[in-house]
Amino acid sequence: SMASGMPSSWAQISPTAREVVLVFEVLDGERQDQRDLRLSYRAELAHAQRMYFARQFKESLEIFTDLKGRNPGDHVIEIYRARSEHLVRAGVPETWEAVEEIETR
Repeated sequence: SMASGMPSSWAQISPTAREVVLVFEVLDGERQDQRDLRLSYRAELAHAQRMYFARQFKESLEIFTDLKGRNPGDHVIEIYRARSEHLVRAGVPETWEAVEEIETR
């Protein structure tokens, strides 16, 4: 919540509905330099998210790792980077349907 000074971010993915709501963070209330930094890699983040939901976890991990190096404090990047890394290491469970709900504050 914005009251705590941290933006709320979430994602809910429904492959059956073919609808993807990507994780996002509210930029209002952030310092201009942080906002500009996040906006500078918006297209790369969207591409990495598409790779993730297409089960291209090695590719998504590579991009999320690069983005994390550019902005270590971006929690959305870290959520996806950690999940991509786990899925690359552990493999994709048969039950994985890309339906997740993530809530961070």
